Amino acid sequence: MLPPAHLPYRYLVIFQNYAHDLEVVQKLYEKHKYEPPVPRNAPPVTGNIMWARQLLRRIESPMLKFAQVRTPPYPGDWCVHACLSPCMHSV
Repeated sequence: MLPPAHLPYRYLVIFQNYAHDLEVVQKLYEKHKYEPPVPRNAPPVTGNIMWARQLLRRIESPMLKFAQVRTPPYPGDWCVHACLSPCMHSV
């Protein structure tokens, strides 16, 4: 286990991984937005909505966990902003 001094580094790694996940979801959306993969036996509109909601849940779940953190992970919160800002323009 890392000592508490490395805790800000862990937060940075988590945010970088989340930024990567946002990019993956964005690429999936851009690739399939006109013809999303629909589950078999699902009506087309319902399948499209299910697909969009699944993508939303994929990015929303970690975001809700981040919101539960009461104190900022670093004294200089700019690291998190710098890590996520390229992805947030497209969301």
